This record gives sequence, C-alpha cells and structure tokens, in this order.
Amino acid sequence: MLSKKQRFARRGLLTKIHTCKAYKDIKHFNAWEDWLNIRYGVNSCKQLSIGELKLVADELIKGAAYMHNKPDIKGRMLLKDDCITTKQLTYMKSLWEQKSINKDENSLLKFSSRVIGKQYLYLALMTSVEATNVISVLERKL
Repeated sequence: MLSKKQRFARRGLLTKIHTCKAYKDIKHFNAWEDWLNIRYGVNSCKQLSIGELKLVADELIKGAAYMHNKPDIKGRMLLKDDCITTKQLTYMKSLWEQKSINKDENSLLKFSSRVIGKQYLYLALMTSVEATNVISVLERKL
C-alpha cells in the first residue's frame, strides 16, 4: 500500500508523463500501449511502480534510453492492497525446500499454479489469500 507521500509523488510523475510532448506524439499515433508493452510489459502507466514511472519520465522528457530487463515487482506490489506479504513468501519458500524433491522456484510456481488455478510469472504477484491456500496445502503435504 502506498503512503500519502508516495501517492503524491506517483501522481506528479503521471502528470509529468501525460503532459510532455513525446507522450502526446506517441499517443497521437495510437502507439502508447505498444510503447509501454514493449518496454515494461504493461498496457497502462497505472500498472507501473514509482521507479518505473521515473524511468518513463526520463525517457520521454530527457530522451534517455534504458534497457528494461526485469519488471519492478516489489514496486508494483505496493500498488496492490491484497498482495502477498514478505513473511508469507519466505514461509512458502522454506516449506517448499523442506518438503519437495525439486527445490527450485520454478517448481514451486508450477505447484502453486495447480493449487490456486492461476499461473504467475513470479511468486510475488500472488494475492495474500492465494498464498495462504498454497501454504496450507504445503503444510498438509507429507
């Protein structure tokens, strides 16, 4: 959950982005969603973290070019109200290491997708309720 100061900073960055000339040019050609999708894997700025919004603003206003390899998952999780907690994530991983044959995170992702019926790219994208379900199944396992 974002603090009041973070919400204010985020709103300022969004205003800065949406009022700059480069954004308006990209939007004029109906390419804004594609531009975001290529760089960040999202279709809207509302899905970006504060750090990613800073990069977008730099790129549009200053013309800076960045290599976008990984999304800012931790920053994006602040935008969600019901996200998995760090304690749940740590506990889930430790249970998985204790009780599974394949101890890698990809195997845990596959297991959790079978339990909750959704497939995620990262464990940190789960909701708190989904994490609780996975943890309860892991506790009963073996």
